[in-house]
Amino acid sequence: MPLLFAVLIGALLPLQTVINTRLRWLLHSPLRASLASFGVGTACLIVAVMASDAGWPISRSFIAQQPWWIWLGGACGVVFLTGNIVLFPRLGSVQTVVMPILGQILAADVIDSCGWFDAQVRPWSWSRATGTCLAIAGMLLVVAGPDVLYRRIHSDQPATDVSQGRELHGRAGAGRWIWRLAGLGMGTLSAMQTSVNGTLGVHMHSAIAASLVSFLVGLVILAVAVLVETLQRSARRPAAVGAVGATGANGMADAASGENTAPKPLVKQPVKWWHWIGGALGATFVYGNAMLAPLLGTGLTVVVVLLGQLGGSLVVDQFGVLGAACRPVKAIQVCGVVVLIAGAALMRLG
Repeated sequence: MPLLFAVLIGALLPLQTVINTRLRWLLHSPLRASLASFGVGTACLIVAVMASDAGWPISRSFIAQQPWWIWLGGACGVVFLTGNIVLFPRLGSVQTVVMPILGQILAADVIDSCGWFDAQVRPWSWSRATGTCLAIAGMLLVVAGPDVLYRRIHSDQPATDVSQGRELHGRAGAGRWIWRLAGLGMGTLSAMQTSVNGTLGVHMHSAIAASLVSFLVGLVILAVAVLVETLQRSARRPAAVGAVGATGANGMADAASGENTAPKPLVKQPVKWWHWIGGALGATFVYGNAMLAPLLGTGLTVVVVLLGQLGGSLVVDQFGVLGAACRPVKAIQVCGVVVLIAGAALMRLG
C-alpha cells in the first residue's frame, strides 16, 4: 500500500499543474492562480492539523532556536508552483515535470553530499555518478529526442518546411532551452524545499504541521506579490486602455510573456469545480512525501514518486486530460523516461 500511495501522489503533480494552468487563464494571472492554490492547500492543512494529534508546537522560543533558512520552504514552493504554471503551456506536461525533476536530482545530490540544511551526509560514489549521467541522458532523450527524430525523418524538406513542421508539433527550437533551464532552476528550489521541510518536520515532530508552515509562508508571499501586481495594473490601466484597446487583460499578460499579442476579445470561460482543487492536490503531495520517507526511506520514496509523476505526465500529454493540449508521446520519450528512472534509482539507492 505505501508503494501504491507513493505512485498516486506522484501522479498528482502533473494534474495540479494542468489545473493551475487553467486557473491562470480564468484569473488572468499566474500569481493569482498560485495564491488561490496556496489558499486552498492551506485551508486543507489547517483542517488536517486540527483533526490530528499534532497540535501547533510553534512558540517564540521555538522560532528563536531555529536557523533562518528553515522558513524558506514556502518561498521555494511559491517559485516552483508559479513556475510550473508558466512553463506548462510552453513545454507541455512531460517537459514541465522532467526538467524540474532533473534539477531536483542534481541539487539533492549536492545537498546530500555536502550535508546542507542539516541533511544526512551521503558521500559521493561511482553509483551516484553513473546515476547522474543516466539522468542527464534520459532528460536529453525526452526533451531533444523527438526534435532530432523529426529532423532526420524530414531531412529532405526545405529548412522552412521543417521549421514550420516542428513548430506545429510543439517544438519551438533553441528558444525553448531558456524555459528548460528555468525548469532546472525550479527543480533546485524544489530539492531545497524538500530538505528544509524535512528538517522542520523533525524539529516540530509533525510532518503535517511542517507542511502547514510551508504553505502559510508561501501564502503570505503570494498575497504580497498579488497586491503589488494589482496596484501596478491599476496604475497603468488608464494609459493602457487607449494603447491596448480590445486586447484586454489577456493581451497584456501575453505581451509580458512574449506570446502572441494580437488583439482578441475576452472570452468568458466557464468555472468548474475542479479548477479549485489544485491546492488540495499540492498539500497532499507535500505531506505525502514527508509521511512516506520514514516508511520507505528517502531513496525509494523519491524513485516511486518520480515514477508516478512521469507516468501521470505521459497520460496528460497523450490524452489531453482536463483540457490540456494533446501532445502525442513518442517512443523515444518513453525510453528517456526509463533511462531517467534508472539514473534516479542509482543516485538514490546506490
